[in-house]
Amino acid sequence: MHLDEAASEVVGSVEERKRNRRTYIYDRFRIGTEMKSRYLGEDSPDLRDRLARAADLKAKARERKKRMSRMARVLRSEGLIGTDRETGSLLLAFARAGVFRQGGTLIGTGA
Repeated sequence: MHLDEAASEVVGSVEERKRNRRTYIYDRFRIGTEMKSRYLGEDSPDLRDRLARAADLKAKARERKKRMSRMARVLRSEGLIGTDRETGSLLLAFARAGVFRQGGTLIGTGA
């Protein structure tokens, strides 16, 4: 669901960049007079499929967020231990930066 969420947030045009025989996909958009880029991931059939369905994914964003909230409530009600405020802020920053979307994994106390 989070991968679908990231694809639905594309606001500009999709741009390909090639480095070392690999292709990487970026969302390129304008903020004021500056052009900005947001990394979406390495080129793959799965990412291409999500980008092709971006308009449909954007339309279903509200429903997807409700499902994700419901899943979090179910986990809490089943006794999942929540995080403290500092750890939660750190995890949110990682998530917004795309660490988990790109396959990042936490190890140690924070995990």
